[in-house]
Parts: sequence; structure tokens; C-alpha cells
Amino acid sequence: MWAGPFAIFKINRCMIKEGMNIHKKKYFILMPPMLLIGLFMFYFLPTNQRPYVLVVPIVFWLIYSTWLFIERKQKRMN
Repeated sequence: MWAGPFAIFKINRCMIKEGMNIHKKKYFILMPPMLLIGLFMFYFLPTNQRPYVLVVPIVFWLIYSTWLFIERKQKRMN
């Protein structure tokens, strides 16, 4: 049975309700400020201190993974 071209949208709506997109939401909440901070640091830091810009992605992933860890731990408690 052919479901038509809109079958893709039905699958996507089901996927949106699943937990993976909640993590994407957290990712996109954290990404813009970190990107702006990184660009700001890259532009305004002197040349000899530009390697410190690499701290920004490390801090981003640290905050993101800590957020996920705390949320999973709270789910297990409930």
C-alpha cells in the first residue's frame, strides 16, 4: 500500500515526540551564546592568546554533558 508523499511527515512527527529532539533543544540553547563568546574571543584576544578560544568548545561540551547527566539522574530518581 502506497502511503503517499506525506508519509515522511508522519514519521517525522513521531520522531519529534521522542527524547532525542529534547537533547537537540538543549544543544541549540547552548550553541548561540558559546558561538558568540568564541567569535568575540577570537576577534578581541591578542594573537598570542588566541589558543584560549579552544576553551569555549570544551566548556560547551562540559555544560551540555553535565546537563544531560543531571537530567538522566533525575529521571531515574522519579
